[in-house]
Amino acid sequence: MPNEFVFGRLGPMSAPAGVRPAGGGRARGGRNDTPKRAKVNAVLCIAATWVAATASAQSALPSDVSITSLGIQGLVPTSVGPNQGAALGDVDFLLSQRLRWTLTRGDSPDDIAIRALVDARFQLDPGPGPAGDPGFEWSQVRQLGAQLHTERITVDLGRHPVFRGGPRLVDGLQVLVRPTDDIDIGVWGGLAPSLFTSLPLLRPGGGPIFAITRSRMQLSLVGEVLTFEGALDRAGFLAMGRVSTNRLLEVSGRLDAELASADGGPRIADFQVASLFSPVEAIHIDALYNAFSSFRYVSSADRDPDLQRFALRLQQLGLELGLQQDVRDPTLNHMLGLGARAEPTGDNAAHASVIARYRHNVDPDNRMSRLSPTVGFVRMLGRANVLANGNLIQVAGRPQFDAGLQVAVDVTDSLAVDGSVRLMWFPLETVEGLIAPVNGQGWYADLYIDVVAPGDLILFGGVSIISEPDVNVGDGSYGLFVRAAKYLRPRK
Repeated sequence: MPNEFVFGRLGPMSAPAGVRPAGGGRARGGRNDTPKRAKVNAVLCIAATWVAATASAQSALPSDVSITSLGIQGLVPTSVGPNQGAALGDVDFLLSQRLRWTLTRGDSPDDIAIRALVDARFQLDPGPGPAGDPGFEWSQVRQLGAQLHTERITVDLGRHPVFRGGPRLVDGLQVLVRPTDDIDIGVWGGLAPSLFTSLPLLRPGGGPIFAITRSRMQLSLVGEVLTFEGALDRAGFLAMGRVSTNRLLEVSGRLDAELASADGGPRIADFQVASLFSPVEAIHIDALYNAFSSFRYVSSADRDPDLQRFALRLQQLGLELGLQQDVRDPTLNHMLGLGARAEPTGDNAAHASVIARYRHNVDPDNRMSRLSPTVGFVRMLGRANVLANGNLIQVAGRPQFDAGLQVAVDVTDSLAVDGSVRLMWFPLETVEGLIAPVNGQGWYADLYIDVVAPGDLILFGGVSIISEPDVNVGDGSYGLFVRAAKYLRPRK
């Protein structure tokens, strides 16, 4: 699926706030929050804007903070393993650390401030899976290094996101010079790690950086030349832009172009244009066009372990259907989207929205359309949201439908509860001689609790149950996760 985010006010346009994705699953950070969740939102906003805040030379140094998160999640997949879910099928330990801490700070703008920066997340599987497959470990280290900052120059050393470079990372050096208050000029270079696992790779490269940041206009251009095993891996650029006229209209776009690579070129990896029109404060209308291929951000050195693990599980179930994994396909998909949302400001407001998406591919089996209406009420008594939504999806000419209800309540200033239920319907069909699914109905339910405890400790917990049709197998699972996040700030 395309990345429907550029920057600015547009943001993700896949669903209104407070609505979970189709088919269940918690929309992490996407809840339509009520006003009393300020402290929880503070931590979530820090996490969501971490890369932009730490990589930019555009603003004064943000405040120092350390966020440490520990958790555990378990899954009982009833369709895998000889016990069919009789025992806990899969347990993972979760660890994340975000750190933005000033080690030295001068008294004048020309003095050098030195900061330590960390953004790392890990998922550790302590043992074999329910079918005896080896444990799975996942890591995502986006930042691990130091930053030297003055009013006009910023130098990043170690692992850092490339400034205005999308998901690109670099193990090495990044230098940004700010000749004026709204212009950044720089260069990055070093080794480019895997985009899927963030593990180090011997893939040297680098490129230039140019960015203009103003209140109603942003433009950026980031170049990239990478080599792998002594040959050219990828040469290209990422250009992004946004213009706005007060709050009435905003237009943004991005172009990720691959000029040359080990597989040839030039070609478009990702092109997007999005607009948001707000004739009045309570009404928002958006439109989107996105052309993308599997070449987006992916090089020949990258392999997705999640896809490989998924293929292994299918083989264990005897359902190997000739899946093509890790294939760089230059075929462009074309995504068209429209959306509208009406939501007055203030408490006890009604909410109504609709989202339409259509993805076109030369292969009819890879075409998709989706229509998602939502109605409900938000900020009821300043504490509760009640939203009902549905999804009518058509993939390869076959319809799917799901509908559900989500309720989120701030019980107190430090306790929030939200839950949802969703019903799913899939038609019977034939896939390579197999009848799939066994039955055409499924359902999903979840319940989550957030607690702000004394000492700036935030506790999250939740359970989920899903039962959905699958190929010749009754696919169901039970999930549980518990996480604690502790954040620290320096004493005044």
